[in-house]
Amino acid sequence: LSLYTKFFTVLIKGFVLKKIFFLCNLFSISIFANEYINYPFDWTNHFGLISKNGRVIWNEDWMYGILFFDGTFTNYPKRYGLDLNKNFTLFNTGAFPNQELELDTTFVNTRIQYTQGDYYLDMLSINTTYADKIRLLTMNGFKKTYTGPYAEYSLGILKPIQQSYFIEYNTTHFQAAIGHFVTSSAIPDSNTNGTLNDKIFNASIQTKGHIGNWRWIFHGSQFNQKYAVQHSSWDNPSIQYLTRSMIQAKIINEIKDSILIGFGFSGNLRALSDVNSFSSKEWSSIYSNIFIKNFKIKGGFSSINNEYDPFLSVLFYFDRKNKGVSIETNRKIKPSYEFMPVNDINSKFERTNSANINAWYSLPRSTIKINLYSQNILQTNNDKIEILGCDLNLNYNIIGNWILSGYLRHLSNPNILS
Repeated sequence: LSLYTKFFTVLIKGFVLKKIFFLCNLFSISIFANEYINYPFDWTNHFGLISKNGRVIWNEDWMYGILFFDGTFTNYPKRYGLDLNKNFTLFNTGAFPNQELELDTTFVNTRIQYTQGDYYLDMLSINTTYADKIRLLTMNGFKKTYTGPYAEYSLGILKPIQQSYFIEYNTTHFQAAIGHFVTSSAIPDSNTNGTLNDKIFNASIQTKGHIGNWRWIFHGSQFNQKYAVQHSSWDNPSIQYLTRSMIQAKIINEIKDSILIGFGFSGNLRALSDVNSFSSKEWSSIYSNIFIKNFKIKGGFSSINNEYDPFLSVLFYFDRKNKGVSIETNRKIKPSYEFMPVNDINSKFERTNSANINAWYSLPRSTIKINLYSQNILQTNNDKIEILGCDLNLNYNIIGNWILSGYLRHLSNPNILS
């Protein structure tokens, strides 16, 4: 269990993750369509790590559809169900989920997936979709029981370690979603198992419309979490209560053919408390963006209390039938991690400067993709992390639906090949 223990020490003391961008490449790797890479620590994706461009996803907000998740404690989306783990995206200020509907018929679609296996694995996923010509209603349910080969996830009684429930309502101009996610499992420790009890209730709405030549869109989310960990490496054994409120809005106008201009803002409030303490943090952003054919530019300012910092994103993309390339540079701003030691924080922001080149080329039976990336992360004024690497992905259609896929990643800083 020593490997598991090391992992959970890293998982729980989140700030240690800055030192292990690539962990356990001996485990199986799955590559999603959005190029996130999964490093599971068990066969059921209950615990693990996800990386993008060589960096572990940690202290990152994310979304499933329009449903918003705060990233303080919630860093492994694949835990929460078979539907959710395939369709999550990292949250980006000013990026709104695309919920366009073109309904011209009425239907009901239900999918049930049941899995049973060793170590008391019992997993059920149910997805039901109802649609008529004006609305779409989606309901997901997920339940998983699993003890692990060494009973490292067992609390002594056989019961689900993960339950997830999700409802989403969509019309042409309005969307709403509610989710409830319950995690109750043991976690490996050096002597006896620790415990993890996590309850999430979140809700989001999104609406849009027109005012003259301007299109507008508004999104609001509320995230509530009760998080309790008992582990030898965790310095905060009491129950943590986290609440997060987030709103964002944007207006867009097409001033000429293929030229769009927009303005937007976002506001956030996060509160964290236990039996001994309470803390809260407010931050907001204002920005403008412009779209000119193959160029997208977005820039603005973020503020926490009286501290301001600029952010900028520039994207060029070219796409044809069998080839494409995109070049993107970013300066991204987000609040520092809540549990970063106070003496280490000289700034309320974590800053990431990144550059990324992505190209692909398709032949009749094969497709090759290459991704070059560089990231410089400044978590404090004295703590700088650099990542430089490339990914190569090759897919070859052997016959029919049989596809041979290969993936190679090389990080030159740190120096890792997988």
